[in-house]
Amino acid sequence: MVGIVGMSLPQTHNLFVSLSVTNILMAIVLLLFYHKGFNANFIAKAITVAVAGFLVEVAGVKTGLIFGVYHYTNVLGWRLFDVPLLLGLNWFFMVYCSVQIARLFKVALIPTALLSGLFMVIYDVALEPNAIALNYWQWAGNTIPLQNYIAWFGFGTLFSLFFAYKNKLQASTMALFLYTIQIVFFVALIILR
Repeated sequence: MVGIVGMSLPQTHNLFVSLSVTNILMAIVLLLFYHKGFNANFIAKAITVAVAGFLVEVAGVKTGLIFGVYHYTNVLGWRLFDVPLLLGLNWFFMVYCSVQIARLFKVALIPTALLSGLFMVIYDVALEPNAIALNYWQWAGNTIPLQNYIAWFGFGTLFSLFFAYKNKLQASTMALFLYTIQIVFFVALIILR
């Protein structure tokens, strides 16, 4: 509620936008704080997803062939190859949350990965209009291409398949909570804009 009000009021909007990086990092810390079962497999997969997500973003920005033509601003912090370093961690965050939610359906690995990819696209649909309005990134022609959502589903499913395979994650209510609260936050900002 604080974020919704802070982002919506002209007097506090810039302050709350500047806190976006802190907010994302706090969500990741909360997610990991409530994670049970740290082991070498989990850590290796988490790092791999974060690095792979970052590299996909770099390829996307440099070529325009993956998500469409877009560029990041300075709002999300330090950048390497024109991509905020935070984006790799955010890919891990989204894969973790989406896999956890998909596992609630108690289906096999492939359907779990597909559901997880779907949850990642739902998240992106809510995020994109806000990311543009908050100047996190900008699309060529101010239009979000369908290609972006297809790529999110494809890479989200692929990363989820890799992350979930032989990864005995214990159920995390924090993952569901953080995913849900972010969707509510983004949808509320769309409605209030």
